[in-house]
Amino acid sequence: MNTEIFALLEMMQACDSLFPIGQFTLSNGLESFVLEERLSNDRHLEQYVEGFMAIASYNDVLLLLLAYEAGSDQLLSIDEIAFASKTPMEIRTGSQRLSKRFIGTWEGIAKDKYPKLMKYKELVEGGRCKGIFPISVGLYAKDIGIDKEKAAALFLYSQLSGIVTNAVKTIPLSQKDGQSVLNRALEAIPQVVRKSLGLTIEDLGVGGAMYDIEGMRHENLYSRQYMS
Repeated sequence: MNTEIFALLEMMQACDSLFPIGQFTLSNGLESFVLEERLSNDRHLEQYVEGFMAIASYNDVLLLLLAYEAGSDQLLSIDEIAFASKTPMEIRTGSQRLSKRFIGTWEGIAKDKYPKLMKYKELVEGGRCKGIFPISVGLYAKDIGIDKEKAAALFLYSQLSGIVTNAVKTIPLSQKDGQSVLNRALEAIPQVVRKSLGLTIEDLGVGGAMYDIEGMRHENLYSRQYMS
């Protein structure tokens, strides 16, 4: 098989909602928006997605790209800033859990294929890194040899798809309305990735105050479907 196509398929597998790491259990504060009636229809969801995309270049997408290009020493700084910039406790710890499961899954499949990812595992287990999910995905992308822009685009798509899926179930919305919102958001993915390519570690964590606040409020909800 063409190695470029195979790398693309591997990345699709890693970003699939069915990949067994529990990513679907995290709403990243979306559930709080719904319960406070800030998010109750497809128009609200579109606004939520637009806001998410406006800051995506400075957060997980940038983390993936920085990790993709990082040397060992740089990785320590990226991990430290990434951990600090995820203000809500449940989002921070949720990212750590996803990272651990992501690494563990690929280690069980063929750990020799993923030297950078396994090195990150050693750094985490040795207490030198915290273990953050998009960093793990960026290292995995580098290991499989996929183009970094394609990797970032697929990762961002998986995040958007997760947001829409959770919103459809929580608001609730029809599948058609949810997919319409997702389809319109696709056009922005290349722009977000291109913007991230021009940023540095100093730009990491910009924006997102309302998303952080709702993520913190989620910790104290009386009842909830999601872990964050």
